[in-house]
Amino acid sequence: MQTRSMTGRALRWTLAAASIAVLAGCQGHGQYTQKFRETQAQKMAGLKAATSWDMAHQQYLSGDLKKALKTIDESIQLSPEVARSHTLRGRILLEQGNLESALQEFDRAIELDPEFVDGHYFRGIVLERFTRFDQALEEYRTSASLDETNPQYAVAWAEMLIELDRLDEAWSTLESHRARFEHNAGVRQTLGHIAMMRGDTPGAIDHFREATLLAPDDDGLTEDLARAEMAAGEYAQADQLLRRVLERSGDTTRRDLVHLRAQCLAATNQLVAARELLTKLTTDDVGPSDAPAWYALGRVCLQLNDRKTVRDAANRLIAIAPTTHHGYLLMALFQEKLGDTQKAITTLDRAVQLATNDPEPALVQAVLLDRVGRHDDAVLAAQHALAIDPTSQEALVLATELANGNTAFRLTEVPVDQ
Repeated sequence: MQTRSMTGRALRWTLAAASIAVLAGCQGHGQYTQKFRETQAQKMAGLKAATSWDMAHQQYLSGDLKKALKTIDESIQLSPEVARSHTLRGRILLEQGNLESALQEFDRAIELDPEFVDGHYFRGIVLERFTRFDQALEEYRTSASLDETNPQYAVAWAEMLIELDRLDEAWSTLESHRARFEHNAGVRQTLGHIAMMRGDTPGAIDHFREATLLAPDDDGLTEDLARAEMAAGEYAQADQLLRRVLERSGDTTRRDLVHLRAQCLAATNQLVAARELLTKLTTDDVGPSDAPAWYALGRVCLQLNDRKTVRDAANRLIAIAPTTHHGYLLMALFQEKLGDTQKAITTLDRAVQLATNDPEPALVQAVLLDRVGRHDDAVLAAQHALAIDPTSQEALVLATELANGNTAFRLTEVPVDQ
């Protein structure tokens, strides 16, 4: 009996232990299954978030900002700790003009991943918009150091140095990256801008020309080269470049380039062609209020002896820009063409009064005053022109000659802008 009882008790203990083991095994399997399910759920959420990010990015690129913002919000809700998602959201907000919120998103992206280069780069763009240039500079510098293979970041860094008037640093920054980005047009373009600001026009032309060879279809580079050629007095080459841009783009809204073409044509003595371009500018929908076009047209027509157009241009300028001197100067030149020198001198009084930064009206008046025998007044007018622009060689020569008693100057001896 005792043996049987012991055996039964042992059997019960064995069964009980087995049950405990089975229960323990079931419990462990349950924990593993739950953890597996959670992992799988996280993976699925990550995949869905990535898909939503891709969709939001495409919507952003296509310009559908409202949908892009909604989609990226879904992506962030699924996976909130992803730096690139907050960066994309910041870019969308930036395009919408919501700078404060965009900056918060870029801050969050950098917080999640301090080495996420786009977070720093776009944060720099927002800070630049806020004119916090020193802080923007640091963000661009950081992005350039985090990714030394992308010239965009080095160029942004250099352009911010240019904005801060630290041209030497900007130059050395790009020069240090030049070998790495030897075939990048943007680097050479920025070097060209620095050269122009330094007054090195030939150097700028070289850089812009190299840039256009690297990116021949980039109209912005061709335009930069054209402007540099004009600054160097190479108007024929500039005209060819401008014509190429206008023909290639077919953009009739680039009135500024048409203005430049007219200036090139006038400078190369193609006056009739220049008048044709300027006439088109002054007779289209915008033309009646385009003061620079009317002034350029009047100056060209003076050389062509087209007096009616000169008079019309002068009257138009006085009507649409009465606080500038150009209309009065043009009218005075028209009156002088008609032989009414006294009336021209009177009209120039108003032009001189308005021309606080341009010595030309005073120079013209000095010549006309000398012509009618008012020598002392002519000296004063020439000295006034020199006071307006002490660097003007024309003003210096005229003031000196008049002070020495020389007379009988002609208007053609006083170079004026076209």
